[in-house]
Amino acid sequence: MIYGWISPDDIPEEYGNLVNTICRMARAYYYFGKLNRAIKLLSASQAFIEQFTEEVALDTRFQLTDTLCEILCASIFYQNTHLDSVLPMLLLNKQLVEADHNGEIDRQAVSDALEHLGLAYYYHRLNTGEGDSSTSLAYFQQALDLRQDTPGLLGKSESLFHIGLLYQNGDQPDSEKAFSYYNQAYQPFESKDWDSASRHYQQAVSFAREMDTPISLIASLLSLGDLHQAQNESTQALKCFEEALALAKKHDAMRWIPELASRIEGLIS
Repeated sequence: MIYGWISPDDIPEEYGNLVNTICRMARAYYYFGKLNRAIKLLSASQAFIEQFTEEVALDTRFQLTDTLCEILCASIFYQNTHLDSVLPMLLLNKQLVEADHNGEIDRQAVSDALEHLGLAYYYHRLNTGEGDSSTSLAYFQQALDLRQDTPGLLGKSESLFHIGLLYQNGDQPDSEKAFSYYNQAYQPFESKDWDSASRHYQQAVSFAREMDTPISLIASLLSLGDLHQAQNESTQALKCFEEALALAKKHDAMRWIPELASRIEGLIS
C-alpha cells in the first residue's frame, strides 16, 4: 500500500477484510434476535460482491455465502421460510466450494455446505411435513464422510448429531439408531481442550432444549456431566446427571437410566 492509497495488488485482501466485518456484523444481528437484518445485510453484500468476482478471492466469496446459508437455514426453522426461496443460495454455496482450488478441494468447506443443505431439508420437513428424510440423510452422511478425514472433532460431532435428529424425528423414527448417533456425537474430547469441549457441549444442551428433543438433551447433559466430572467439578456434574435422569424417566429412555443412576451414586457415595 502506498501512503493513503490501496494498490491493485491489495484489493483482494481488502475485500476479504470487508467480508469478514460484514459476516461478524450479521452474526451479531442474528445472535441478538435481528434475523431479518442479518439476512438483508448478507444478501445485499453478496449481490454486491458478485459484481466484482474477478477481484474477490474464492475463499472470500465462500465465507460470505456460507454465512448467509447458515442464517437462511435458521430462517427456515424460526420463520417458516420456504425451502424453494433458500435452495438456490445453498446450491451456489456448494458450487463455490467445489470449484477448483489449484487442484485441491477444501474438504471442510464442502462438508459445511453439505451440512447446510441437510439442515434446510430437515427444517423444511419439520415445518411442512413434505418429503422424506432421505435427502437430508444423504447430505449429512456425505458431510460426515468428508469430516472423517479432517482434523478436529466439532464437525464430526455436528454431523453425527444431525443424523441422530433425523432418526429421532424423521419419517421413519428409530430410537435405537438415534441413540447410537447421539452417543457417538457426544463422546468426550480426547484432546482435553476443556474450554472448547465445554463450549461445544453447552451449545449442544442449548440446541437440544431449543429443538425440544429430549433424547438428544439427555445425551448432551450426560456428556457435559462427564466433562465436569473429568475436571473434578462434582457439583456441576451431579446437576447434569440428575436432570438427565429425570428426563430419561419421564420419556421412558430406559437404556440410560442405569448408566445415569450409577454416575449419580458414584458422586454422592
